[in-house]
Amino acid sequence: MRKKWAATLAAVVGLFLGAFVVPSAALAVPSGCLAAYICSWTGPGFTGSLYQWSGGYIRQRPGHCLNLTGTINNSITSGYNNAGGAPGYVMWFSDAGCTGAYNSGAIYTSGSFSYPASDPRNDKYSSIYVP
Repeated sequence: MRKKWAATLAAVVGLFLGAFVVPSAALAVPSGCLAAYICSWTGPGFTGSLYQWSGGYIRQRPGHCLNLTGTINNSITSGYNNAGGAPGYVMWFSDAGCTGAYNSGAIYTSGSFSYPASDPRNDKYSSIYVP
C-alpha cells in the first residue's frame, strides 16, 4: 500500500513540476538505452540522437560530474536512467560543472523525462551528476 501511495504521489508531483516521472515497473526502457547506462536524446519522447554513459564512467569524473560538450551541450530533450540500483538517481544540470538549475529526472532506480519544444527546460542541460 505504501509503495502504491508513494508512486502515486511521485507521479502527481512530477506532473506538477512539468516532468512526468514514472516508477520503473510502469515504464519500458526506451529503444537503444543499454542496461546500466544513463541515456539522453536530442528529441522529445526518446527520439533524435542518442548519447549514453555508464554510471561508473560518470563517477570517475571529478566530483562525479560529466560536462556535456560538443553538439549535445544544451541539446538534451529527453533522458532515461537505466542504471538500475546504482546510482539510483541522476541529476541533469543547466550549467557546466553540475551547477545551475537541475532536474532530478530519475528519482527511482529507473525513470525518465521528456520535454516538448515549448517547455523552457527543453535543450537546457550542460552537465550530469551521479552520486
